[in-house]
Amino acid sequence: KDYNNLNDFVPGLRYENSAANRSDRGFHTITMRGMYPGDSPNRQAVTAFVDGTPIPGGAIGGLTDIERVEVVNGPQSAYFGRSTFAGAINFITRAPSYDTIGSIDASFGSFNTLDVTGKVEGGLVPDKFAARASVRYYDTDGRYDNAGRPGKLGARKTLSGAVNLLAEPSDDLRIRGYFTMWRDSDGPSAQAALNELDYNCNPGGTGRQVNGRNFVCGGIASFPVARAAQNSTPPINLGGITALASTILKPSFIDGLGLERREYQSLITADYTVNDYTISGSFGKNQNKWAAMTETYNRPPEPTNYFRYVYLPYNIDNHSAELRVASPAEEKFNFLLGANYYHESIFFGGFAAAAPATAAPTTLTVPTEYLADTTGLFGSATYDFTEQVSLTGEARYQWDEIEHVQRTATGFGSKKTFKSFSPRVILNYAFADNASTYLSFARGTRPGTFNINFLSLSQFARDQVTTAFGAVPLAIDEETLRTYEAGLKGDFADGRVRVLAAAYYGEWRDRQINQNFLYRATPTATTNSSITLTLANGSVNLRGLELQWTFKATDALTFDGTLNWAETDIRNTQCAECVAITGIINPIGNQMERYPAESGTIGVSYEQPINDTWTGLFRMDMIYTGRQYATAANVVWTKGTQRFNARIGASTEAYTVELFGKNIFNDKTPSNILRNGNPNANPAQGLNLVILAPPEARQFGIRAKVGF
Repeated sequence: KDYNNLNDFVPGLRYENSAANRSDRGFHTITMRGMYPGDSPNRQAVTAFVDGTPIPGGAIGGLTDIERVEVVNGPQSAYFGRSTFAGAINFITRAPSYDTIGSIDASFGSFNTLDVTGKVEGGLVPDKFAARASVRYYDTDGRYDNAGRPGKLGARKTLSGAVNLLAEPSDDLRIRGYFTMWRDSDGPSAQAALNELDYNCNPGGTGRQVNGRNFVCGGIASFPVARAAQNSTPPINLGGITALASTILKPSFIDGLGLERREYQSLITADYTVNDYTISGSFGKNQNKWAAMTETYNRPPEPTNYFRYVYLPYNIDNHSAELRVASPAEEKFNFLLGANYYHESIFFGGFAAAAPATAAPTTLTVPTEYLADTTGLFGSATYDFTEQVSLTGEARYQWDEIEHVQRTATGFGSKKTFKSFSPRVILNYAFADNASTYLSFARGTRPGTFNINFLSLSQFARDQVTTAFGAVPLAIDEETLRTYEAGLKGDFADGRVRVLAAAYYGEWRDRQINQNFLYRATPTATTNSSITLTLANGSVNLRGLELQWTFKATDALTFDGTLNWAETDIRNTQCAECVAITGIINPIGNQMERYPAESGTIGVSYEQPINDTWTGLFRMDMIYTGRQYATAANVVWTKGTQRFNARIGASTEAYTVELFGKNIFNDKTPSNILRNGNPNANPAQGLNLVILAPPEARQFGIRAKVGF
């Protein structure tokens, strides 16, 4: 139903919906093999697709019609295109049935969590046209205490609907259509901030010292509820804040602290077969509007409490079209040729109002529109040397026209076309009917960008940034990844054992390094503004192992598991936040932040007939997530966590009833960690905060499904 399910069971994949000072459903950051891309919705390392069509910002919702999910690690630029240099996720929808069927699936659990899905489908024209309509409602109360303030944190609500169409006017033509829209309405988000009161070390950096200490060091094993606080009362000048952002979203889009999202996704795909050749086409149109209102200081009321409301509005649109021709796959030599076009527009900004609530709102980030027009030509060819040995080559040549425009009265922009070539070669040896090994090489790219926001600063502000950052380039070239991989895939022991294993080595070069700086807009300013700038001189080496396995011990008992080891070795970087923490700008040999280098799962399923009608089912999973560092300085991290989920129930062809528990032993380790700056600190001394996202709270519930 969501990315978190993939988080637990796909080696190398890490999904986070937490950004600086927020743990909400706004940003969607997907990391594969430790390649954390930063919170940049316009330049993700991994792109999500529905039926092969890219979706804006990676947001998904109301997933009621998914047949399977394809997750591919490593550079996928040759086949999938832009922003897939670390991997791709493809959600494949299930075609509607010509039989008239339906179902209602409902669950209720702790924190008044209600999740109800209903669907109905059938043939409208026998054997020619079928449709399915579905709707989902999800609602959960806040699960976390709001320290020192009323109410709870983390309430979420989603209402979604989807229509799936299938047309088969002839034996040679098949057309699929999919449309979904949904709305997220969330309360104040849950996160905690460790501040100067929690400092326990001084690794030698330039940050402000408090009693000789300047940061937090060591492993964090529990979510500090006393540091999780949001001023849940909307600011008096809410209208003033949203009016500043009226060019991005309507002032009425959000009316309080929390998050609002309104999104739709629409796509159509078609396959036409002629003389055993397949001509395929697709078109997609998507829109994702969301806004988050947050109180950023995250601490209970104090006599000297400083807080600031921050409003982040986003308007994301994209559309894409693709056409490809494939030769018969059973031929000794087969090929695919294709072309695609992609357009993306991301309009965003940042606005704030400081205490007291009557203070005039200010602009944190100048409203900026990110525009991308991408054209790609791609193809692949496979030659079977023997029945066991085959060689596949893939390649894409791509033109990525990027433009950043500041939408202000005196705004300006920058524009550049980035060109890239992405090859991939795969040698496959099938040593048995259902088993093979492979060797591969792939090169991927991540789109370039600009630092035009730097040009909007006053000379006084520019001087502060360049003192810490150095020379600021306007255009940032694309980054590249070269990956060498070997793997094993197959069924063994008469199909009772299944193994998928991979070992890889990668060279991540020209890495785009995002740095967030606090500065004073004028010499007399009493609060900070912030700016995010990018460099492209980073270098990281990657190596790792990935394993998925299943063992069917008996017809009733099955064991399965995953294992992931993903080492990232920083060879060159420019880490301004590390200077504040340790005094070292280039922490060579350290690990990338915000991902676990080790993770894995072990699961057991038992399924046994109870009688002629009912079948019993038991399932338990242990999910391990290793330490995650807050920054490349590697001095503070979340400790390893073990979560246990379980469910037990029974089902027939028409009915399912089960009891479930999530995180049943109530592991309290934070699910995410990052560093951020105190907006009220002197930027010359930079008081650092450690932001923590809450774990999945322990939950028990019941689920029932009725088919008709």
